[in-house]
Amino acid sequence: MNAGELDVIATSNDDAHALNEFYALSGGLTVNVTIADAIIDSRTEAFTGTMAGREPTPSAPTVINVTDGAGVDGRALIEANGSQTAVAKAAGIAASFG
Repeated sequence: MNAGELDVIATSNDDAHALNEFYALSGGLTVNVTIADAIIDSRTEAFTGTMAGREPTPSAPTVINVTDGAGVDGRALIEANGSQTAVAKAAGIAASFG
């Protein structure tokens, strides 16, 4: 790569919420089980050419030429943005008499 400046930026915003509410009223034996999971499993990457861990294709090399212009540096900006949200809710009510 020939460039006056190279910026590689990867930004990820992840937000996970789990809310678990349960109310029980019992005059005898009561068992209540609730489960609420909010999981985010992600990856945000910014790159050019072959992805990390992969074999490059010999007949297709990655070549980037960025030349200086009038009054500005040659600059390459590679940017990736990710935004993930996970919400899990569980709610319940139980009543047992006797």
